Amino acid sequence: MVRKSIFWVEDNEDNQRFFVEAVKEIDQSICIYMAKNGREALDQLGSMSPLRDIIFMDINMSLMNGFEYLTLLKKHVHLKIIPVVILTTWNNRCGN
Repeated sequence: MVRKSIFWVEDNEDNQRFFVEAVKEIDQSICIYMAKNGREALDQLGSMSPLRDIIFMDINMSLMNGFEYLTLLKKHVHLKIIPVVILTTWNNRCGN
C-alpha cells in the first residue's frame, strides 16, 4: 500500500497543529511533512524522494511568502507537477 503524503508550508504553529489534527481526523495513514516558510520548503522539496502528493501552503509567511514560493516552485521541472492548494487566514473585510 502506498501512503499518501502532504507537504504543509505554514509559519504559524497554531495553524500547523490545526491542519495536522484535521488531516489525521480524516485519515491517520497520511504522512504530513512541514516547512515554516517558502525558502525552507524549496530546500526540503529539492531533496525529497519520492515527491509529495500535494502541497498545502499559506500565503502570508516570513522570509519567503507564498507568492514568491509558488513562482519559484513552478519554475522547477520536477516540482511544478505537484498540485498546490493555497490556504490563508488573511481577512480583508470592509467596515460594517
